[in-house]
Amino acid sequence: MQGNIPSPVLLMIKHEVKQMSYFWKNDFVELKMITEEAQDSIFEVLHDTKTRRQADHGIDLPATKSLAEDMIGYAIEGSERGDELWFSIVNEKQEMVGYAVIDWINERMGNAQFAVTIFRQFRRQHYGSHAAEILLAYLFHERRFHKVGCCVIEGNMEGESFMESLGFSLDAFRSEMFYTQGDYVGESYYSMLREEYDQHQKAKQGYAQKTYHAHLVPDSTLGISSKQSKKKIAPLYDERSYFWEYDGILLRDMTEEDDLKNHEIIYDTEASIFFDSDVKLPQVKDELTDFEKSHLHFGCDDDRLEFAISDLEGNYVGNINLCGLDKKNGKFSFSIYLLKQFRGKGYAAKALRLVLCYAFEELRMHKMISCVNMGNTASAALMRSVGCTVEGVLRDNEYYHGAYVDVVVFGVTREEFWTSVTGSALACN
Repeated sequence: MQGNIPSPVLLMIKHEVKQMSYFWKNDFVELKMITEEAQDSIFEVLHDTKTRRQADHGIDLPATKSLAEDMIGYAIEGSERGDELWFSIVNEKQEMVGYAVIDWINERMGNAQFAVTIFRQFRRQHYGSHAAEILLAYLFHERRFHKVGCCVIEGNMEGESFMESLGFSLDAFRSEMFYTQGDYVGESYYSMLREEYDQHQKAKQGYAQKTYHAHLVPDSTLGISSKQSKKKIAPLYDERSYFWEYDGILLRDMTEEDDLKNHEIIYDTEASIFFDSDVKLPQVKDELTDFEKSHLHFGCDDDRLEFAISDLEGNYVGNINLCGLDKKNGKFSFSIYLLKQFRGKGYAAKALRLVLCYAFEELRMHKMISCVNMGNTASAALMRSVGCTVEGVLRDNEYYHGAYVDVVVFGVTREEFWTSVTGSALACN
């Protein structure tokens, strides 16, 4: 295998493995999740009035052991929840030289803030800049954030120089935000965009842009018809006053009544075979499962959003779900059910276009992936109508009716989706 790799590429791979043997460590510092062991170091920094004033925008009450303990407890709880991440910064001697915080995390918008505090006796040894390099690589290249910010109190010249040395730009200055030492002081907000970070990294390391080609498989014709519709697609961004009302359909939250109607589809053997590859056992159709109850009215929306589809007269048509929402990698899937009397009337395509638009343009998703059992030409055609292409076939992957069937994997990126529905990949911007 290695013999097919040109030597320059092989050398680059070896170099990357050496540099990335452990993401959170370089030749100067290591970042560790903060623990109770950091309490003494935190207690010491509480006695550094200048440092604490810059962080808390004022003079704290006298330092106490209980305050240090509370800070550590708060940090650990925030890291466990994932809404704040606190790190100890450790040098090559395993001394804690400072701490770093990622907060104001907004996954949907792709924004976060960060702060680095180096204890006074360890400053001017480049620990802060090396810790920041690790944090920025994590935020931009592992968490897919779009913008990272940092606030610096007025008068903190050292902090301003630090942000500029990292490549951050001054976004705004908010005057007279805080009162300390008998005067009002302002705050500078610095930021960096993903594109700015990438440009700097590419200039240093010479990244090559990837080129993708469609993957051809023997079954790539699944869902292709010689009578493909040329019907004009209604615009997804226009002057309509309510986003969720689109071209004769309405998406809303699922109610208990909707889910009970949905049992007509879920326990329909033909539909169940195509969707779940299974003949379901008899069920009590007038009772909801705990799973169904938990997703009513957009409950449990962390990785799944369930929408009811109705026509403009209020008739329940079916439901569509965004599921497997992978916020880190920007991937997701979907499922859709329609009552029999509403199939073949375009409801599925309209609902799918609408939720894909929402996922790509509001949730910052990058790619939709879904699977279709071989023979399910209607679902495959639906996939192709929104720009999906076949990425592969899972052979003998499902078993029902006494035989194994192949499963076809479809995928579509944000740009491919917009090209398919508007003819322009830039139509969403």
